[in-house]
Amino acid sequence: MKNMNKKISEHYMYLVIAVIAAVIGVIGAKLFLEPHNVHVQCTSPEKVTKFLSKLYTSAGYTIKNISVSNVGSDKNICWYDVTTYFEMANTTYKSILKVPVVGEYVILRGIDIENDTPLELKVEKLEALFKPVKTERPKVKLYLMSLCPFGTRAFEELYKFYSNTKFFDIEPIFIVSSTGIPLNETTCKEVGVWYNGKCYTSLHGKEELLIDIVLYNIYRKHGFDTFSKVYMKFLDVLKKNNNITYVQIYDLFKNVLSEEGYNIGDYLDLSILPELEQNTVLKGITASPIIYVNDVRVPYNPLQEPAKVYGAICASTTTEVPECDRYTGK
Repeated sequence: MKNMNKKISEHYMYLVIAVIAAVIGVIGAKLFLEPHNVHVQCTSPEKVTKFLSKLYTSAGYTIKNISVSNVGSDKNICWYDVTTYFEMANTTYKSILKVPVVGEYVILRGIDIENDTPLELKVEKLEALFKPVKTERPKVKLYLMSLCPFGTRAFEELYKFYSNTKFFDIEPIFIVSSTGIPLNETTCKEVGVWYNGKCYTSLHGKEELLIDIVLYNIYRKHGFDTFSKVYMKFLDVLKKNNNITYVQIYDLFKNVLSEEGYNIGDYLDLSILPELEQNTVLKGITASPIIYVNDVRVPYNPLQEPAKVYGAICASTTTEVPECDRYTGK
């Protein structure tokens, strides 16, 4: 049980970090994007608690109790103790984490204080200004989760810019992890996909992971334009169907594929899972969306500052693109 608890804690750690990153984007964007040397104002525990409860519930966890307390700050880091009792597969688990929330930094690992064995704490600094690497045709990497509302909106913003300019390429990379529960093939089927002795999961459940797999395989086999046509149609259908379950969402996705002439079985190639995990979670990327241009991270919020994201892409090309001035507000 102790090992199970540790795995539970590690799994929950990634959920917490993903949520905290979203909290920064939603209620702390100003601090997140301001230049250095600003005074740290920690997000209230009440806001963090409310946000965590809402997101965990939407991810399929039954929350019994969750408490968040701010335990102080160190330089630019605000530390929170998060204790959660949650239910999965008719079993109640307890997770105790010390979680860092930052204005100027994104924390990509947490510390498991339940087992007295600190996990790696990795801090990635976001520069206030984007420093482009120029190529003739920039390569944009968009890290996202297919059902994440922040990730899908960022994709729509990027796709709009791409469709009207076509001077850069986009690679969608879906975030998956094998670090969580459950530990065997039988229980894995409830929340994820079992492949080569590991249980792969996605933050918004098994259905999101299956959609990620299919979409990424479509991208690899047919290219971005075909991928984006399918994904945009799915997102449009999804917007017209509110308050439905993840199973129903997956059924909608299968219908969209069928209408576009694709057999879903042809794209459920699980062999991409280790690659996706290696390119996302194992590199410390656990939040959706995150954008890189020519392997340089874009420090701007794509939802609140799309013009700055467009500007980062425009600054990364060696060619003159007339549309850039219109989209960047120059």
